[in-house]
Amino acid sequence: MPGPFLIVGLIAAIRRLLVLTAEFARFLEKGDGALTGAMLELGLLTVMIVALVGSLVILRQRPPRVNG
Repeated sequence: MPGPFLIVGLIAAIRRLLVLTAEFARFLEKGDGALTGAMLELGLLTVMIVALVGSLVILRQRPPRVNG
């Protein structure tokens, strides 16, 4: 069952998103290159979080398999 692995991935992505936003002031001081990289990472993390949540929703709605 992939559900627990998706939850771990979701927690890791949210954690990285929070760390990235906490360090945002440092990226502003470094200049445009660092800010662009941080914004790109922020966008990719957001897409990944939405995809993981969507996968979890689809897995929860799917009926369980019958072994036999």
